[in-house]
Amino acid sequence: GEWHYHPKYQGGTSGSWPSGGDVANLYNKSNGHIMIVDTYDARYALVVEDSVKMSAWKNIFGNGPKLFPDRVIDSVNSDPRIWSSGATYVTMTKEKLLACLGMSSICGIALYEASPANATSFTKIN
Repeated sequence: GEWHYHPKYQGGTSGSWPSGGDVANLYNKSNGHIMIVDTYDARYALVVEDSVKMSAWKNIFGNGPKLFPDRVIDSVNSDPRIWSSGATYVTMTKEKLLACLGMSSICGIALYEASPANATSFTKIN
């Protein structure tokens, strides 16, 4: 596994959810690989649950290692809430990543959120 950190934004807002780039970094990993993403006051885990499904999913146009990060960022930038700050922006990044990633049963990658923040107990959210 690996550990990754998203720093706070200006003004003290927590860092964003895992990014499209974080997801793309999993594409060459095997079943059971875990990437922990800390964002100052929240913790997430991206887990490769099924590398065969992941391999098929990443070959769909828009899901590849170069296009997926852009797809997530483009969906964030096209949302009118892009000009908001604080919790609204962080919530938007969550929505966009979940929409682009989809269900783990299709993409082979699970996204978990720690509860409470920075804990070691996780709940699957996709």
